[in-house]
Amino acid sequence: MKETLFKNLTFSLIITNIWTICAFFIYFFESPGWFHGFGVFGFYLNSCWVSGAIGVILILLRFFYFKNDKKNKLSLSFLYCFFGIFNLLLFALFLILALFEITHGGFLDLFLFANPITAVFILFDIYKTVKLSDPTN
Repeated sequence: MKETLFKNLTFSLIITNIWTICAFFIYFFESPGWFHGFGVFGFYLNSCWVSGAIGVILILLRFFYFKNDKKNKLSLSFLYCFFGIFNLLLFALFLILALFEITHGGFLDLFLFANPITAVFILFDIYKTVKLSDPTN
């Protein structure tokens, strides 16, 4: 079980690195002008909204569809691990933007609270599932 989890987390980190590289190249190849960097901002916002929505859908599926007999099936799946890691990355990027005062509050705060809540819940759920299924503890 832990091997599957580590494999899923490794692939999740690789895909989030690919997402970061894509965002860099969107910024790098954007033509200079008045709205330079706006494409990366749109890419980031769309990624936040989509990953937050899919994360919430996965959490709802975890509560309502996957009951006790299939509990580990979703908790150790690739999508569940991926959206937990990806939401954590997007929240870390939001914190960096806020701490360096690149972005200023407003409507972003309201929409981006789904990312840390989703990430913490998914990662805690994965941790709890692995801890409870480990016979040595």
